Amino acid sequence: MTEEADFVLIGTAIQSIHGEPITERYLNEEGYGTDVLVEVKKVIKGELGSDTVFVSQYFEDSCSKTFYLGKEYMIFGYHIKEYKLMTEEEVTEAGSRGYTEEANELKVTSQLFFDFEFHNDLVSRYTTLRTNDCRTFGTKTAKYKRLFE
Repeated sequence: MTEEADFVLIGTAIQSIHGEPITERYLNEEGYGTDVLVEVKKVIKGELGSDTVFVSQYFEDSCSKTFYLGKEYMIFGYHIKEYKLMTEEEVTEAGSRGYTEEANELKVTSQLFFDFEFHNDLVSRYTTLRTNDCRTFGTKTAKYKRLFE
């Protein structure tokens, strides 16, 4: 898992991020989210420009990790430098997945359900990582202890 990931880090989820302000406020009040800002405590792999990263799970669907604000996680993430719209040819190749991931770009099939400006603004402000439930572990869980201690 470490070899494939661009970044491996330990950090605390500090804020839920969502393109819809009302939903973002609700998630932050409830204390959880799937797309979050993480305050980095320790970098195991990769080089960061700041102590805060944006963790995006767009298109992970049922594999999304729920991050609880204030909890610490070990995250194996893939670096996203830009979100782009797919060409018609790329849409055909992607099939039902709705996205492709290559060369640190996440390409999506439709502008209808994805706010490129919002997400690329986050990419410009934070190192952006893509992860999911299979690549992220709460540091206080039995699963984490079994795998990493």
